[in-house]
Amino acid sequence: GAAYTAAAIFWWRVRASVTAAAASESRASGTATDWMAAAAQNDRFAGASPYLRAFALTLGGHYLLRGALADPARAPLADFHLRQLLPQVAALGAAATEGAAPLYAIELA
Repeated sequence: GAAYTAAAIFWWRVRASVTAAAASESRASGTATDWMAAAAQNDRFAGASPYLRAFALTLGGHYLLRGALADPARAPLADFHLRQLLPQVAALGAAATEGAAPLYAIELA
């Protein structure tokens, strides 16, 4: 019926969104992780907050998606997270890999 068709369309949309977002965010977080592992200590400290936030958003998306697969009533929350919050991971990864130089450039009076 129409309800089945609407549900099927929703799941295909979520599935396509998840596949694209997961591939993009995996590349962004993997690059940031590699950079953090190789960076100097002060550079890692400078990028720690955005890196941890990116990690939390990625992990949150993973568990919200698992919840949506177990209980379809949770799908709108997972969809919102994947569309609205997960795209921030790429920008947070860039901020995490900026290093400490911008912090040291700040002159305090």
